[in-house]
Amino acid sequence: MRFVGGSSIMTKLLLLLLLVVNSFAVKDLLFKPILPTKGAPVLYRTATTSNYPLPKTSQIASDSYNQFFYTEHFRIIIGKESDSEGIDTLSNILEYVWQKEIEDFGFRPPYGSENYYIDVYVGNSGAYNPTTGGYVYIGSQYAGYAISYENGVPYFVLSPSIDLDVLRVTIAHEFFHTIQYAYLDAATLDRYWDENVWWLEASAVMMEDLVYPDINDYINYLDDYFDSTNYPLYFYNGDIEYGKVVVAKYLLKRFGLDFIKEIFIHWNEYGDFITDIDVLLHSQNSSLQEEMLRFATWLVRKEEYFDDGYLFPALPLYSIDKNVYVGYLGFVPIYVGKSYLVGSTKEYKQVDFYGRKNILSRSTIFLNSSKNTIKTSLAQYNLDRPLQLHKGWNLFSNIANKSLQLSSLFPKQIVWVYRDGSYYLYTSDVSLQRLARKLAIATTTKLYAGEAAWVLMDKNATKEYSIDTLIDCQNLKSGWNMSAVCSNATYPQDIDAKIIWSYKDGNWSYYAKGYELNLSKI
Repeated sequence: MRFVGGSSIMTKLLLLLLLVVNSFAVKDLLFKPILPTKGAPVLYRTATTSNYPLPKTSQIASDSYNQFFYTEHFRIIIGKESDSEGIDTLSNILEYVWQKEIEDFGFRPPYGSENYYIDVYVGNSGAYNPTTGGYVYIGSQYAGYAISYENGVPYFVLSPSIDLDVLRVTIAHEFFHTIQYAYLDAATLDRYWDENVWWLEASAVMMEDLVYPDINDYINYLDDYFDSTNYPLYFYNGDIEYGKVVVAKYLLKRFGLDFIKEIFIHWNEYGDFITDIDVLLHSQNSSLQEEMLRFATWLVRKEEYFDDGYLFPALPLYSIDKNVYVGYLGFVPIYVGKSYLVGSTKEYKQVDFYGRKNILSRSTIFLNSSKNTIKTSLAQYNLDRPLQLHKGWNLFSNIANKSLQLSSLFPKQIVWVYRDGSYYLYTSDVSLQRLARKLAIATTTKLYAGEAAWVLMDKNATKEYSIDTLIDCQNLKSGWNMSAVCSNATYPQDIDAKIIWSYKDGNWSYYAKGYELNLSKI
């Protein structure tokens, strides 16, 4: 269903009253269609009524309920006493939209349209639907909605009191819903309806702009999504799903119209569109997580990437101190304003506003890559702070994607590096160097990217080193490893290790995966 967000000046399209529609978006509902497969859900269960839908083998001008007007593919239905003014305009728009969406773009025709006309009811015109046993009514806040007869043939309902441009994009939108249903089977419909509403509406709004690129009515829907990008991608509430048209437009621009068609072709294989899109993106050497990160950077810099970006609302930027819940594949753009480690974990992925990852930056896109709701407070661990080393032994790691010269960082300290199952010594003390050679102790002058080391400090000190890019997550070897992690906020359970020991401020702590350690034996 499409809601009205148009002007307060309306054109009388076909009949009846001149209604005033305010310039704000209004709630709506997308109806489940009825599919002809056994076990399909049924709306308005009634006995089959002849002529609803009408086979293309015959045309009738009216019956005891309605007047009928025909195009090649559609039957327009109004009440017996209604004025037929505007029927020609409506007919031309309907056939134009069919030509664009079916013939030019190559989508499947609606189910049953090879044998039946697709009915278009003008709401509030006195039109009567015998299959539901009632007059066809549509609220003044709605522009249209699509549904189907009991045999699976779709039809849609239009408001009688919307201006011409809103009528055009509404027909493009509702007709595309009838196309979407042609790709769907009853089992998928029943099981995954709630997970799929977001894409059904987002892609239908996208189709409005494809068919009528100069109207730009979709801009009216963007505020609700831009203010709520932290919600799960599949979330819908009658508003936000329409604004997700920008996700569809992004995928269209990145991968083309054939990719959009493939999403619908494979819908029944995967059930929900998120899985469907992700699988197809893997065939493009990408993933939905990666594309949502890139998409978020497009929204931040909208005028660089979207043709209508100058019309988009501003995407809210969050503070690093603000704690926001983030759902699956939801994201939050954060302007940090100071040095920040743009790293990722299994729970979240990050790039900065320019799409760069594993670097120091002053901004980040924080995207939830897990199916659990998380908070942006996790990002605070990635603030770049000077390292506070204490007198005595310290465990130090190199998260920079480069080697560190130990003589520059620890000119007077003793450093032990654990590398490939052996310890390597660094010291500037000449006597200790001689002793190391005498005892055949290996030495080193560097701490490689991703390595960790023991550092003996003679007093408390602060250490800093420059980072251009961060290390990737480490591939741990069999046995003991002493390693940096790929983000300051890595959880132990995200690391593929049986036992993890951590040393900080003179205290040991451990994590054991799947069992308890007997500390009396250590």
